[in-house]
Amino acid sequence: MTAGDRPDGAPEKVPNAWLWHRMDRDRAAALWVELAEWVQWLRATYQFTQGHFPACWYRHTAVREELTALMAAHKAAYADDAGPDAYRSDMTAWHTHEFWPFMDRLKSIGNFADCTAEQCHYKPRVVVTVPGLEEYIADDLEGRPERAETSTPPQVVEAADDGVPAQDMEAAIAAGLAELVDPQKPYGPARFEDRIWIYDRRAKRYLPQRDSTTDPS
Repeated sequence: MTAGDRPDGAPEKVPNAWLWHRMDRDRAAALWVELAEWVQWLRATYQFTQGHFPACWYRHTAVREELTALMAAHKAAYADDAGPDAYRSDMTAWHTHEFWPFMDRLKSIGNFADCTAEQCHYKPRVVVTVPGLEEYIADDLEGRPERAETSTPPQVVEAADDGVPAQDMEAAIAAGLAELVDPQKPYGPARFEDRIWIYDRRAKRYLPQRDSTTDPS
């Protein structure tokens, strides 16, 4: 974590790997390939026609954002962090709480009214902000008191036999005491106290890898 330009001087949180408007060219290129392949699998698996899932989905920015989130949730639900043969309910939860509700609202968020299988007629709207926003913010801040200077003691994160809570590991990463093996994978394996820790979604804790002397592949 690195300090950003926040007025309170607090560390700026690093955006995760799915935030389109903060991506560089290489990351966006990789995500486009990943998302396009996943959506193609989704449409083929569930046999969606143009009327249910228009082929020009990638041109509709709101749909692209929601599909990215849906894909990330799907990958998390089907991840094998609890063991490849573990019984689990999050796969069903993905369908009932995320996938089908998304399909119910797809047409309303996508503005596909004039789109056909051969041509997309979507035109992004120009969003206008009423003039005076900067002045309004300046007036609002002028009427607020200065922040009291306080010293925050460094946070101590300790590893226990039953693992490290997710929020503690995040704090350790923010403080530079731990690091993600792959910064592009939120809740991926982390290196802490000379060991590799794996996130357990059910326990919401990081558990030590059995063989922590080598990095996970």
